Amino acid sequence: MTTSPASRHYAARIELAEKFTTITELQNPHLELRQLEGYGIQAFEISLEDAENFPTYFLPAPSSKLRALEDQRPEVPAPPTTFNDFREPCGPIGKCCRARTVGDCLCEQLLENRIEGEGRECLLDFTRWGVRGKRYKYESQLRETKGTTPDAYPQQWELATKLDTFDDSRPHIACISHHGVWDVKFLLRSELLIVMGMIIDRMGLPLSQNHLVFPILMVSLIGTQGRIIQAHFDGNKLYVGYSRLYEFKEYDKEPVDLFLRWLMNEPIGDTAIVGMEEEEGSGASSQSLRIGSSYQRSRGISLAA
Repeated sequence: MTTSPASRHYAARIELAEKFTTITELQNPHLELRQLEGYGIQAFEISLEDAENFPTYFLPAPSSKLRALEDQRPEVPAPPTTFNDFREPCGPIGKCCRARTVGDCLCEQLLENRIEGEGRECLLDFTRWGVRGKRYKYESQLRETKGTTPDAYPQQWELATKLDTFDDSRPHIACISHHGVWDVKFLLRSELLIVMGMIIDRMGLPLSQNHLVFPILMVSLIGTQGRIIQAHFDGNKLYVGYSRLYEFKEYDKEPVDLFLRWLMNEPIGDTAIVGMEEEEGSGASSQSLRIGSSYQRSRGISLAA
């Protein structure tokens, strides 16, 4: 018996919510590859400098665009060149506070006034994105100040800034998160919870009925380090790509600009149900493997432009 797209969508959301609950109950902040495979999650490393070789639903803004916008407002105050309090040892709470400091610095660069006239004044105004203040059901759970039990590994993390296209034709979402965890080697439990929670909420909105794929881009700040995570759920499997860790102990314009370009991204890719193959084991997930390179070739776009 053939099930309707609405029924499959509902079942997929329930299944993802059950995995969210399972991962919430884990005590260790670090996840291993075998754990993720057991949950039906495929994780892989990505390069921010070469987006042609991995699945992507986000295209970073060219560096030339960022330079052009900055040049129009040379009087913008320069950001700090160093964070002096980052040099002292700290625990999870202090590490999360340092992540919050780096996040605030990125947000100031993204949202401060840059351009005069024409009703557009900050970098984000020149993208499809806007800051969303509204918090949905699962997003309200995306914050933790300690371990799941008194004896558990102490954890401090939070979903911070949320970005939305406010466009029903684009189910893409983006965010900035803060984490206070040591010795990061692979994906964090908190990173995965934020990715899953935001996608579950997205799938519960009316716009979701027209989409098969739900992509998310997250700037994950872990103490003085940061990385970008790109993930998407296709109704069957959750795909999570994560970059290497970049250091922000000293203010370095190159990685800051790289992260800003990804936050100023263009949401791309075919996420709609209409026109997609719905054969068993095929469809959006296999199609997404070709999105980054084919889209850029068709548009003549270079990431280094």
